[in-house]
Parts: sequence; structure tokens; C-alpha cells
Amino acid sequence: MESELKTLILKVDKLMEIQELILKRLNQSTILTKEPLVNIITLTKKEEKDKQIQENMLIILNGHRLKGQFNLVQKPSPEKILAYLQTNDPKIFDGMKRKEN
Repeated sequence: MESELKTLILKVDKLMEIQELILKRLNQSTILTKEPLVNIITLTKKEEKDKQIQENMLIILNGHRLKGQFNLVQKPSPEKILAYLQTNDPKIFDGMKRKEN
């Protein structure tokens, strides 16, 4: 059992040395890859139009519901509606709520 433990400790020490060497070399060099640095996703005109229609549907369907749900003074802007639907963060509507009496 002790011999197995010693061999395991030696292996871990060896791995730590190798990792340290790799990290030092990474700091000194640049890694070249075949993939482009930025992956640009372009949508076709039809896809852009479909996305815009989908966003407009979400804005229309959820505007009044969110106004009632969060007791807002007015219907939130389309940007706030989409931001809430993406994050589900009610802090987006801070400053728009009615004052409680």
C-alpha cells in the first residue's frame, strides 16, 4: 500500500512539473490554429425577416401581460420586453413600477 502511495505521489509530482513547463511555454509563445478567431454568423435575408417577425410577435403578445404582472405605469419598451424574455430578470423593469400606497 505504501509503495503504491509513493508511486502515485511521484506521478503527481511529475504531472505538476510538466504542467508548470507547459504554462511557462504558453506564456512565451503564440498558439496558431486553423480556425478563424471570430466566428461570424451571417443570416440570410429570409432568416433575418423571420427573426424580426418572431421578435415582433413576442413584443405584441407579452407587452400588456408584463405591464400587469409587474404593476408597471406603462407598457415596457420593445427592448426591455426582449431583454426580460431572454434573461427573466425582473430588475429590468426597475423605475417603471407604480408606487404602492
